[in-house]
Amino acid sequence: MIKILVAGDYVPLNDALASIESSRFDILFGDIKGVISAADYSLVNLECPLTTNKANPIRKSGPNLRCTNPKMLDALIWAGFNCVTLANNHFRDYGEDGVDTTLQACEKMNLDYVGGGHNLHEASTILYKNINSKTVAFINACEEEYSIATPNSGGSNPLRPIQLFYDIQKARNKADYVLLILHGGIERYSLPTPRMQETFRFLIDTGADAVINHHQHCYSGYEIYKGHPIFYGLGNFSFCKPNVPKSWNEGFMVCLTLCEDKEPSFELIPYLQGSSISQMQGEVSQHFHKNVAMLNNIISSPEKLKSSYQELLNKNHKSSLMQLEPLKNSFIRKLQWHHLFPHINSTKHYLTLLDLISCESHRENMIHTLRHEIQISDD
Repeated sequence: MIKILVAGDYVPLNDALASIESSRFDILFGDIKGVISAADYSLVNLECPLTTNKANPIRKSGPNLRCTNPKMLDALIWAGFNCVTLANNHFRDYGEDGVDTTLQACEKMNLDYVGGGHNLHEASTILYKNINSKTVAFINACEEEYSIATPNSGGSNPLRPIQLFYDIQKARNKADYVLLILHGGIERYSLPTPRMQETFRFLIDTGADAVINHHQHCYSGYEIYKGHPIFYGLGNFSFCKPNVPKSWNEGFMVCLTLCEDKEPSFELIPYLQGSSISQMQGEVSQHFHKNVAMLNNIISSPEKLKSSYQELLNKNHKSSLMQLEPLKNSFIRKLQWHHLFPHINSTKHYLTLLDLISCESHRENMIHTLRHEIQISDD
């Protein structure tokens, strides 16, 4: 029997970072250290690179995350983690400096890592661990944003289903168990998209024993597909920020139990995070499990899942459309939002954009064109 524990996004900030910098790891992890250490092998998603103070952020949309204090890794080891997953949308936020410094620190501290490397070959390398006389293969990948490794630059392993198919087949020939830890989904949305469900189920069909996902900054539900669990979102593990919605500070760890000739079983370990991480108790825990059951009910129904996703698309329609407008003046955009100023784009232009995004060949060409325009190499 093997117990594998997986936790979500770790970004030490604010009060949590203060505890780490003062070496008061017990303040941040004291309530859950025993749970993490009790597993045979524990993994957590390192959502930000470790960098030097002189490191420069890459050009991207969205925030650039980092930590400059190596104690952020000491804290994880103290808590009982054995491995960090690096396939996420922030690992390359500070370019090669952040990638190199993080990898070097992990190697120096004998902290395993998977899903990231100095190039695409390293980032896609499967991690094999001998645990209780059995071989467990860990594969880590993320949806493609600005963090993806290339053949000649460091970063994260991309979530490309065809390549993951071959990786799973390779791992099945060497390992007793194959676990996929993925990073993707829509932020602040507590359900998978129909595409995510289709992809994750395909990965189970391909031979994965379990699929575990994080990224959305809120927890999601799970399903048992052909006897194998798929967890669609763990939520933040440690991401201490002020003025955030309740869902930001709620999450759960998954403890998988792997037994020979048996399908995987599991336990959810819900917690509240912020300046510290503490297990949910009493009514809070009861409410969590009721909410997970509600999410699971939607996930189990293709019609409900599609309907929920459509509601989200409808809700976000206006703001999504505004992102395509060439005018970025805040005053004009407010007028456009209230239909007091016309949109610049025409229907014909939207038809062109739809074709460029929908057609795989056109999309590849546009990605190359945009990367070239902002001087990001494909290599």
